[in-house]
Amino acid sequence: MELKDLLGVSKAAVFVLFVCFSWKGHGQVANDSMVVAKAKEATKEIYVQAMGAELGLYNGVFYKEFPEYPSDDGQPYYASAEWYNGTVFYDGIRYDNIPMHYDLVNDKLIIDHQFAAVKLELISRKVSYFDFEGHHFVWLDNAAGGLMQAGFYEQHYDGKIKCYTRWYKKRIESIGAREVLVRYEEHRRMFIIKDNMPFTIKGKASLLKVLKDKKPLLQKYIRKANLDFYTHKAEAVANVLDYYESGNTL
Repeated sequence: MELKDLLGVSKAAVFVLFVCFSWKGHGQVANDSMVVAKAKEATKEIYVQAMGAELGLYNGVFYKEFPEYPSDDGQPYYASAEWYNGTVFYDGIRYDNIPMHYDLVNDKLIIDHQFAAVKLELISRKVSYFDFEGHHFVWLDNAAGGLMQAGFYEQHYDGKIKCYTRWYKKRIESIGAREVLVRYEEHRRMFIIKDNMPFTIKGKASLLKVLKDKKPLLQKYIRKANLDFYTHKAEAVANVLDYYESGNTL
């Protein structure tokens, strides 16, 4: 909805209130509570019709931001503190072009309420997935039979074998001589789930250990494809898993 449309909603609501109270002023409504009830119901109906499907997205809770200090080292969000326009599948409905942050300290998806100038924290278990800047995150509630912590994971591969990265940050606060000192430590762990068991993947060696039944073949594929496990680890692991499951040979 554009700003001009929202203003239209507000004007319409005011008009409804004016009509209701004018009606009362002419002696046609005797009960104050009836006037107020009619005005509220009409205003609500206008708002619901104008917002349409987007109304379901804005039912989270107000997001409590971290206090900021000039000396802060880092920030609590994934990638940066900038808003990213992304897609979120929330409570069974897909929403596109939504300004969002991913708070890595609290593992929460934050959206910008474009019409109320507030930040909202979405209910995590209602978020099936969200995407921005080419990254795809999913909510896992009972992954690997409960052996993995419930939360958001970046998904790299989705075959019979699954591959995810768990991102998180620690907010470390201390008291300096004249101010509060805050720094954010970023951490991440990559997992694959094979036969409903999670395995931590630190690099090529740990991946090949899990896929040992095809290790010689995969080693040849990695060399031929020139896969880089240092600067492009997620892409390399996804490529190997795809090749592993394809049944191809060199």
